[in-house]
Amino acid sequence: MMAIQFRHATLRPPGQALALLDAYLEEHGIGFALISLKGLFLAANDRFLARTDQPCATIGTLPSSHLEQVWSSHVSKRDRTILSQWLATRDTPSGAWNGTVRDHTGEGKQVVSLFRTSLSLSGEEQLFLFRSSPEPNHQPGLLGHHFLSLKKVLLPLILDLRDYATLLPLFIDREIPPWKTSVLLAEEPRWIPGTSFLRITSRQKQPEDSPQWISLKSERTDRIFPPPTRRALFSMDPSLPEQVFLNLPLFRETSFYGWIVWPFSGEGAHRGTLYRRRTIEASSLSEQLHETRSDLLLLPALEKERTQGLYSHRGILKAVQDLMSRERNGAPFGLIGITLADPAGIDPLATHLQTFLRASDLLGHVSPMEFLLIVTDSDRDRTRKTFRRLLSLLEPIALSDYRLNARIGLCHYPEDGTTPLRILRKVFRNDAVHIGLAYQGSLFPSHPNTSNSRKIP
Repeated sequence: MMAIQFRHATLRPPGQALALLDAYLEEHGIGFALISLKGLFLAANDRFLARTDQPCATIGTLPSSHLEQVWSSHVSKRDRTILSQWLATRDTPSGAWNGTVRDHTGEGKQVVSLFRTSLSLSGEEQLFLFRSSPEPNHQPGLLGHHFLSLKKVLLPLILDLRDYATLLPLFIDREIPPWKTSVLLAEEPRWIPGTSFLRITSRQKQPEDSPQWISLKSERTDRIFPPPTRRALFSMDPSLPEQVFLNLPLFRETSFYGWIVWPFSGEGAHRGTLYRRRTIEASSLSEQLHETRSDLLLLPALEKERTQGLYSHRGILKAVQDLMSRERNGAPFGLIGITLADPAGIDPLATHLQTFLRASDLLGHVSPMEFLLIVTDSDRDRTRKTFRRLLSLLEPIALSDYRLNARIGLCHYPEDGTTPLRILRKVFRNDAVHIGLAYQGSLFPSHPNTSNSRKIP
């Protein structure tokens, strides 16, 4: 029996992390458990499970209420209240909780230090630690110190538990047998150059009428994909020459997480419907993966404004820095800067731009009157096409709505600048196209690098 048990198999090889965690817990005599907000064990070591009188229990079905019931028989009535407070998972205040109870189990009286905290912003999983010591030797307050030592080891394990729960429903699909679906997920919280993917599949073929028995497995893959892209790809397996596979990217903001690989078949309208449905599913999965990593503080989410939900000046600057970073994919991208002539146009322009966006584009405010659209994974020609489509959307509206009088500029990374500030300056000060009637007057501040030319930059 393993010293540390988990609710289900892990996606990532946990050997080294589990060995470090187990060695630390044993050295310091600490009972360890992760319990969900529903009160079910997600993981625990033998020392903790021994308190339940079920050391061989199935973790996923063992409630914390059973632990409280068993343990309560060994403590006083007053200490039972403390145990209940410790094991409470719903509506618990944020931050750490400490307490002690006196236990009459075994020989002599033991003082048991209790500790509870969460490792995420949502508190979805609660970490429980306890440590027993003879009453004369009791030293309160040490479990908080041990928690700080264990935090870095625990976060990847919680990430693995959440990713497993997020991916499992993807394989329970009556249209596609589970063994035909696979996911390529970055080994790290997000993909960076030099890291590998895990190929995740169902453990074995399951009866179609028993999807609840599906479990997942993973193996490290050396399969070569093009650099991470936000566009879907079609591929073929040499061993299955007649089968086409649809590869949909998993990404959010500037982070790339991997691919969903589905067999793709059908013709005409059915094929188009299936493509759209799979795209929506990939987008939903991407959001869940991103939310998990943000909740566990494994990657900083880009800052957004509360009013319109656009990225703030700080958020959009961080996005540009992230996309330029060599530690990321360093793929080319385009920038479109829009400067309004009238503050009354802020809300209507934001509405039009949000309907124009692709899922992979980023839109933010550089200043109250300046919008920046980042066209990710785009060469210069593709960025120009996006620019023309945006003009064809906004120009007719601006002719009848004075609020949308604007100046629109375009530039591209890496040709037009290799630092965030330089490229941001250029997109707003470069030769620009004006829409509406404002360019004939003096609504825009003059600048030596601006013109009223209709030439596309």
